[in-house]
This record gives sequence, structure tokens and C-alpha cells, in this order.
Amino acid sequence: YLAQPVGRVRREIVDVCARLGQDPEAYPTWAMRPRPMVDDDARIYFRELEVEVGYTCAAQAVEQLMTEFEDPVLELNYSSPKALQKAIGDMGKGIQWPRQPESIHEVICLARFPGECLALAADITGRETQTASIALIRDGKVASFDPATVEIYGKEISSGKLTVSGRILNIPTEFLESRLECFLTVGKDRLVISEKSKWDDREGFFLLEFASKTWGDVVIDIGVVFFME
Repeated sequence: YLAQPVGRVRREIVDVCARLGQDPEAYPTWAMRPRPMVDDDARIYFRELEVEVGYTCAAQAVEQLMTEFEDPVLELNYSSPKALQKAIGDMGKGIQWPRQPESIHEVICLARFPGECLALAADITGRETQTASIALIRDGKVASFDPATVEIYGKEISSGKLTVSGRILNIPTEFLESRLECFLTVGKDRLVISEKSKWDDREGFFLLEFASKTWGDVVIDIGVVFFME
């Protein structure tokens, strides 16, 4: 760490710093030695403050890293969202999108199935229900794309967050791994990506959290990608 200052700081100063790194008592005769530490020394406070600042910065970095690790980019063998749209459209199910998707995630979540497909996905549950998109992926390509019924168990607003819980019915039982994708459409245009999500891909239970202060005039779009052998 002393390499960069060489040439801009006197070599004598650099050498002294290097020696102090090996022996904290190796002060030159011309240097002012720090006073001995006492119980109420202000330096104790500043050292504690340094530790707290370092911890805060490290915690923020770890949180960002964990977010990136837990939510990796969904990689499929399509050159663009439009290419995935075309592949799904070629299945001949009359699927539409309310707007042009800008990502692979949006293609899967924002798909709208025609009435005859929804009739096949319907299930009498006695709860609020909606539809989710289920994409089965083999070798990076969509093998099937179908609707599934979603039971909404609850919606709660707290501290500027909208939390939604529920269950997706009739999901596949044999797969390698899965990804739950979800968006909250506020009004007509603004998409909000879920900040946190918990997903049980064996039973279909989920918990989603969005940065929203209302559930009025919002649409929750859910898609699940199952990677198959």
C-alpha cells in the first residue's frame, strides 16, 4: 500500500512508515510521539467510530453482493426478448402482451392467456385467484408455456411495502431447479420489481415484497421458470 505514494512523498517519510508497520515504537527522533492512551481518551471514541463505519460499509457491500447472488440474470438461449416472444407465440395459444417486454423476465411474467386457456387453469378455491405463467425449459429453450391458478392468501401494507402471499397450484413435480419471477404494475405503465421473494417450489407457496404504498390500481404479474432435464 506504500507503493503509490513513492515519488510524491519524501522517501524518508515512506521508509519511516514502513518501519512503523513492523515496529510501532520505531519513531524517528524528529517525529512527535503520541501521548499514552488514557481511559477517557478521545482516540478511543474515534477508533470505535472507525470500526462502526467499516462495519456499515462492509454490511452494505455484502447485502448488495447477496442480492446479486440470489437474483441472477435469467439466461435462456434466445438472442432477445422478442425472440422469446416469437417462440412462445409460435406455440399457437393466442398469448398476448399488454406492452412490449424489455427483458426475458417481462416476457414470461406479462404474458396474457386467452379465455379458453384460463378455463383450463381455473380452480375453485373460494379465495381470490389470478393467473401465473409457467414456462418449462429444456436445453435453454421453452418446451411449454401454460397458465396456472394462483391463490392469493393475503395482501398487507406496512412501512411503504406491499407484501403478497399465496400459492401457485398444479406446478410440476419433477425438475432440476426453478425461478420465480414477479412484477407489480402500478397504474398503466410503471413496473416495480419485487425487492424480496420467498418461493417453495415443492408446494407452490410464495411471499413477495414490493416498494408500494397501495394495492389499489396495481396488477401483480407472476411467472415461474422450471428447468427440466
